Amino acid sequence: MYVAAADNSVNSLVFIAINQVIFLMSKLAQKLKFAVLITFLVSALAPVTRAQSSQPRAQVHAAVKHDASRPLRDLKINHRTMRTAEDSLHDPEEAENQQATAKSSIVAAITNDVVLQQSAVASFQPTLGLNFDGIGTNSWAAPDADGAVGATQFVQYVNAQFAVYSKSSGAKIFGPAGAITLWAGFGGPCESRNDGDPIVQYDKAANRWVFTHHAVPAGGPYLQCVAVSTTSDATGSYNRYAFSLPNAFPEYPKMGVWPDAYYFSFNELNPTSFVFLNALVCAVDRNAMLSGAAATSVCFQVNTPFSTLLPADLDGSAPPPAGAPSYYLNLDTNSLDIWQFQVDFQTPSNSSFTGPVNIPVASFTKACGGGVCIPQLGTAQLVDSVADRLMYRLAYRNFGSYDVLVVNHSVTAGAGNVGVRWYEIRNPGSTPTVFQQGTFAPDSNYRWMGSVAMDQMGDMAMGYSVSSSGMNPAIAYTGRVPADPLGTMGNEVFIIHGPASEDGSNRWGDYTSMALDPVDDCTFWYTNQYFKVNGFRDWSTRIASFKFPSCPGVILSPLSLSFGNQGVGTESNGEAVTLNNKQSGALTISSIGTVGDFNQSNNCGSSVPAGGSCTITVTFAPNSTGSKTGTLIVHDDAANSPQSVSLTGTGVDGSIAASPTSMSFAAQSLNTSSNAKKLILTNTGAVGVTISGVSTSGNYAETDNCAGITLPASATCTINVTFTPGVLAVIPGIITVSSTALKSPQIVTLSGQGIRPVALSPATLAFGTVSVGSSSTAQTATLTNNLSTPITLSFFSSGGYSAVGNGAKPCATSLAAKSTCTIAVTFSPTINGSQNGALTASFNGSFSPQEVSLTGTGSGGIASPLIFSPASLTFNGVVIGKTSAAKIVTVSNTSNSAINISSFSASGAFNASGSGTIPCGGLLAAGSACSFSVTFSPTLAATVNAAVTINDDSSVSPQTYNLTGTGVLPVTLSPSSLVFPVQAVGTASAPQIVTLTNKQSSSLAINFAVTSNYALSSAGSKPCGASIAALGQCTLGVVFSPTATGNTLGVVTVSYSGNSGPQEIALSGTAQ
Repeated sequence: MYVAAADNSVNSLVFIAINQVIFLMSKLAQKLKFAVLITFLVSALAPVTRAQSSQPRAQVHAAVKHDASRPLRDLKINHRTMRTAEDSLHDPEEAENQQATAKSSIVAAITNDVVLQQSAVASFQPTLGLNFDGIGTNSWAAPDADGAVGATQFVQYVNAQFAVYSKSSGAKIFGPAGAITLWAGFGGPCESRNDGDPIVQYDKAANRWVFTHHAVPAGGPYLQCVAVSTTSDATGSYNRYAFSLPNAFPEYPKMGVWPDAYYFSFNELNPTSFVFLNALVCAVDRNAMLSGAAATSVCFQVNTPFSTLLPADLDGSAPPPAGAPSYYLNLDTNSLDIWQFQVDFQTPSNSSFTGPVNIPVASFTKACGGGVCIPQLGTAQLVDSVADRLMYRLAYRNFGSYDVLVVNHSVTAGAGNVGVRWYEIRNPGSTPTVFQQGTFAPDSNYRWMGSVAMDQMGDMAMGYSVSSSGMNPAIAYTGRVPADPLGTMGNEVFIIHGPASEDGSNRWGDYTSMALDPVDDCTFWYTNQYFKVNGFRDWSTRIASFKFPSCPGVILSPLSLSFGNQGVGTESNGEAVTLNNKQSGALTISSIGTVGDFNQSNNCGSSVPAGGSCTITVTFAPNSTGSKTGTLIVHDDAANSPQSVSLTGTGVDGSIAASPTSMSFAAQSLNTSSNAKKLILTNTGAVGVTISGVSTSGNYAETDNCAGITLPASATCTINVTFTPGVLAVIPGIITVSSTALKSPQIVTLSGQGIRPVALSPATLAFGTVSVGSSSTAQTATLTNNLSTPITLSFFSSGGYSAVGNGAKPCATSLAAKSTCTIAVTFSPTINGSQNGALTASFNGSFSPQEVSLTGTGSGGIASPLIFSPASLTFNGVVIGKTSAAKIVTVSNTSNSAINISSFSASGAFNASGSGTIPCGGLLAAGSACSFSVTFSPTLAATVNAAVTINDDSSVSPQTYNLTGTGVLPVTLSPSSLVFPVQAVGTASAPQIVTLTNKQSSSLAINFAVTSNYALSSAGSKPCGASIAALGQCTLGVVFSPTATGNTLGVVTVSYSGNSGPQEIALSGTAQ
C-alpha cells in the first residue's frame, strides 16, 4: 500500500523516502507470484507426486492471552485505521499497493476453454432485497471487502474498519469503527495494530460472530487475533484470543467455520525479503472459545510448492457427516488440490493434515497470467486480477445424500478477456468429483474477483467485479438453479454501475464475499468495491441482498438416516422423514421410492398443499450381511426435484451368548489384581461371527483368544477378566464385545469392591465415661491382612489409651497372608473431659498406617493446669497423599508454678511440632504460654479422630488434645451414575452433565474414556480439557448413541495421576 501522511505534522519528505522503500519491497513481493507460477508450469511438464513427502508434525500453541470484553456498543469507537509509517515498512501487503509500473501482467499462452459460457443460457430473475453503500475510503489502497449475515444484522469488515447494519433495513447500527475498537483493553498488538486482511464470519450452528485480523509488528511476534461474540448480537460482548504464529510473516489469512474448530490458512513469507516459504494451516478450539475457556491452536506447515490454501466454510443447518474432517483447496495447473484436516484438541498428536489429492479440471489459463490486465473506462490504468489463487469463500454444504464444495477463480476467456471459472465439487470426503464447472464470460467484458455460494435448494449465486475499456468497474452477480444445464449460469444482474475508475494504482481488493442468511438459508448477501470518483484510495463499497424465487421450496428432514445393525431377513422399526412444502403453491408428487435394502410408506398422496407437510416412513430390511447404503428419492414438480435422503445400515447374522452374563469379584485390595475369571463366548447362530474387538472399562482388564477371529457356528472362545481396584468403593464395569452378530456390541456387566490392603476395624471405639485413675473394660480391634503376602507390623495407642495383642490370635510383629489378629484397647483417663485418641497400626505396605479413632470422657479428676486454644482442631477435605496447612495451638500454664513439658506427639496421620516465638517443649513458666503446630496427611478417604499427647511434670499427666481430620480423593465426580431416557437407535441424546471438582491446590492432568454406545462431548458451563485448574471444576458431557435396541450399560473412566484412581461413572440407557 502507498503510505499516506497520517496528519499534517509529518514531513512530506519522510513519506517520499518511505514510499521509495516500499517500491523496492514491491519488487521483492512480485517474486512470490512468479515463483508460484513457475512451480505450476514445471509441474505441467513433468510427473509429480501430489502427496506431501511426509506427514507434517502438529504444532500446538495455547493462546498467548484471552479475555472477555465489555459490550461493543459500550466501547468508544476508535477511528484510527492507518499504521505508522515505520510499521508499513515491514508489511509486504504494502508493496502490493504500488503504482501500475510496480506490477506487470505475466504473459501466458491462452488455453482452449472447453467449459466457456459466452452467453446466458437461462433466465435468472432473482427477488431483490437491499442495495446500499457500505464503508467508504479510509486511506487504505483497497478494502478487501468481506461481510457476513447473522440473525438480525449484517456486518461488513474492510481493511482496518467494520460496521454493523440492520438486516431488515440496511440502517447502520454501529460504526464504521477501526478494527482495534473491538480490542480495547486487551493490550498488545491486537489492540494497537491495524494490519488488515480482515475476516468476519457468522457461526451459524452457534449463532455467534467471529472477527479476525492479523497483527504483525516489525520483528514479531506475529499474532492472529480472534474474537467470538457471546450472543447473536454483533454489538455485544466477545471472548477475545491472541494466537501466536511462527516467525515467518503470515500473509493472506483466511478462515472457515467448521463444527469442531475455526480453521485458518496463511502464506508464510520470509519476514525480511517477503519471499514465499510455505503455507500454514491452523485450527483453533471453537468449543473452548464459545465458552470463553482457555483455547489452543493446532497447526501444520504445508510443504512447498503449495500455497494459498482455502479452508472450507460451512453453510446451512445440516452439519458435515459425523467425524468428517475440514477440507482445504488450492489452485494447481489445470487442476485443484484438496487436503483433509482432522483435529484432536484433547490429544493433539492424533491430529492430521493429509493430502493433497489432485482433482483434474477443464484446462484454463489464469487471467492476466495471474497478474495485471483488467482495463477500465477513461484511463490506461490496468488493475490486478488476483487470478493466481482461488477466491474466498470455499463454501461447503451437506445435502444428506451428498455434500458439496463451491469455489471460483478468474481465467482468460476465449476473446482474450477475463471470465470467472467456477466449480461444484461433490463428496470431498471420499472421492472428490467435479460435478460441474463453467467459465462465465457472456460478452467481451472482464469479470474477476468472484465469490460463490449455494442455498438450501442447491441454487447457486456468484458475485464479481465487471470492467472493460468501455465501462467503469461495476458490481454484478449471476445464478443458476439445479434444473439448469450443467456448467451454465443465468443472465447477469447488476448491483451498481460504478461511475468512475481507479487511477494511479493497479491495486484492487484481494477478495469479496457472498454469504447466506442463516435464518431462511435462502437470501444471499454480497459485498464488493467500486469507484465513485476517479483516483487512488477513493474506493467505495456496496452491499446487496437477493434470493431465488424458488427458495424455500421442498425440503426433506432429516437429510440422512442410520439404522445400525439389523438381522438379515428381518425389518427394522420405521424412521420418519418429513416432507415440507414451503412453496407458495401446491406440490405435485410423481413418485416416492427407495434404492437399496430399504422400504418406505407414506401419507403424502399425489400432492401437498402450500405450506403443508407429509410423513414418509423408512425401514431397513437387509438381504445379506455387511454395510448397506441406499437413498430415499422423491420426484415432484419443485425446482429442486428430485429430493433425497441418504440411508445407511448394517446387515448382520449370527448371535453370541456370554456366560456368565455378569461377573462379581470378591473384595480386592487396592492396587492389586485379582485372580482371572473366565467368560465364555458361544456363537449360537448358524453362521460365523467376526469378533472385531473386546474391551473392558477402567479398573478391569482382560486377555482373550476372541478378538480378530471369525467364530464358527457353535464354537466358543474365552475372555479372562481381572479386577484391579483403584478406589475404596464398589466399582462398576463392563466388558464390550464388538462383532458382526445381531445386537452387537454385547455387554457383560462387572462389579467389584476395592478394600484396604491392610484393614483395621472397627473405624471407631467409644469408651464412654470413665473415672480418672481407673481403667475401662477392654475393647477389641481386628487387624486384617488382605494381601497374598505376610506383613511386618507394629501398633500403639495415644494419650490415655493402651493397646496390647490379645485373644486367640493376638497381634504381634507380623501377620500372615489372608489372616487376622486382635488388639485389646483400654481407656485410663488422667484428666477430666472428652479425650480423643487413636490406635495406630503400621506395616510394610501401601496405605500405612491404619487407624481406629478412640473416644472417651474422664470424670472425677482434678482440673489440668494446661489450657489449650482452640479447644480442639478439625481438618476438613484434605486430599489423600497430601499434607494440610499447619494449624497453631496455644498452650497456657494456669498454675502458680513452672511446668516442664518433656514431650508431645500426635498419633496416626497427624504430626505435631513446636512453633512460634515460644515453641512448646521444656520449661513453661507460670502464667506463660507456648505453641505447637499440627498438620494432617491422610492416606485414605475417611474421617479419623486422633490426639496430641503432652507429657509433663504437672499433677495431671499425660494430657491429650483432640484432633479430627477428613481425607478426600483428588477428584470428586457428581453425579456418580447417569441414567438416560429412552433413545431411538441411530440417534444421539442430549448430553447429560458430570461435574469434576479438583480438591488439590495444584492443577491436575486428567483423561477420559467411554465405552461403546456412549460418547463424550464438550458441554456444560466449563467443558473439561486435558487438566483441571487448582481447586477448580469442569464439566463433561455424556451422550447416549445406541446402535441396537434394549438396555445398554456403559462406563466413563476418569484417570489421573496418583494411587487413588481411576474413578468410574456408571451409565445406563434404553434404546428402541
